[in-house]
Amino acid sequence: MRLMDCREFLSRYAAGESYKPYGGPLQDGTSPPSAFNDHQTTIGWPADGHVIPRDKYEHRLRDTTPNNDEVRATEILHFLEAEWDTAVGAYGLDGVTEYIPFHTDEQSYGIYVPQRCIRSLGHLLYGWARKLTAEPDTAPEAIHLDATANAHSQSPFESLTQAFDLAAELLVRYRWADHQLELLATHLADFTGIDAYDIYYDQNRRLDADEIATRYRLLRQLDRSTACRRLAPSGLYGSLLRRMTAAFTNNNRNALSQFSSESPQTLHRQQVSVLSSAFDINTTSSEGFLADELPSRRLDRSVPTRIQVYITRREPDSDYGTITNRPGTRSLELEPRPISRTDEFERSYQKADGTLQRDVDDLVEDIRNRFGHLTWKGMSFGPKDKRYIDVTGSKRLVVQIDDQTKEVTLLDFGSHDLPRQYGFNKV
Repeated sequence: MRLMDCREFLSRYAAGESYKPYGGPLQDGTSPPSAFNDHQTTIGWPADGHVIPRDKYEHRLRDTTPNNDEVRATEILHFLEAEWDTAVGAYGLDGVTEYIPFHTDEQSYGIYVPQRCIRSLGHLLYGWARKLTAEPDTAPEAIHLDATANAHSQSPFESLTQAFDLAAELLVRYRWADHQLELLATHLADFTGIDAYDIYYDQNRRLDADEIATRYRLLRQLDRSTACRRLAPSGLYGSLLRRMTAAFTNNNRNALSQFSSESPQTLHRQQVSVLSSAFDINTTSSEGFLADELPSRRLDRSVPTRIQVYITRREPDSDYGTITNRPGTRSLELEPRPISRTDEFERSYQKADGTLQRDVDDLVEDIRNRFGHLTWKGMSFGPKDKRYIDVTGSKRLVVQIDDQTKEVTLLDFGSHDLPRQYGFNKV
């Protein structure tokens, strides 16, 4: 963004309006920008069809007459939990929300939250809270849901609507920190005369950047969000937050060990330092000032109308506590995937010992029946029709996907570096 545009943006922002008069925020029913659809494609989800400004969005929860075409969310909590843990385990909360910077698109910039994520997380928070109350000695990270667990016990949430409200607030607040950092970067551009936000964004905030430390620092800002805490049942906010992000922290335990003892405030200052370094500013003595005095500290205030929050939908349906399988569509991948094997795979299988063969057999069965709920890798930095997955700590399996038939071809399995032979430039 040109320096002139940065200063014009700050002037509008100070006046209480950040969108250009002729550009305006997106209207209800508008298609999401391509950047958001690309984000969903990378995650492996179908692209949403339109946006709903948050002030026009309603959960619209109500009881419904049983319908054979509907699957109630309470009956498939284990699938929702597996889908959630898969996305969060691979990308942190970056996987279930998106922030489009005004540096990228001044018209469509804002926070984007898929309705499916509010739905899923709302039901999960409701179930996790019930199970945490019933099993107070169980670590939050070890809590798992199924269709029957604690079915007759009362959730500490006052209502499912309250759980949905907390889900939406958590996802918005996470990206609110992104907005505040971009706003700080724009102030730094005004101060230094150069705009280096794009450098920071490319290195730290693109989905394919795989910047684990940044995702963790922003995630931990939710620890101090009173806006979220007041929506949670008393005494359960910290435990719910740990369970919600358990897949990410567990998958990256070694990389995050150096940050785990740091306070959210310290982590926030560290991220401000990362941002400032893109502007070639030495923040050794000033990062506290930048973090605490400029806009980035206002994580608990109301999200202003200066930035639009959009809820995105695949189709114009309401949320009645159900996920509807309309003719020709499936909301969840419950049908088995066809599997084929290459000669290379068969040769590797024959050479493997009995233990490894059993591990491969178990994984192939999961691929057949739970393809969308596995922790796939390489989707953001390899061939579009291929991905890979860990068989054991030292063995990986590479597959090819046919988008038309949904067939999964098992290409080969072998050493940790095997994916490089199939076009993955980092493993």
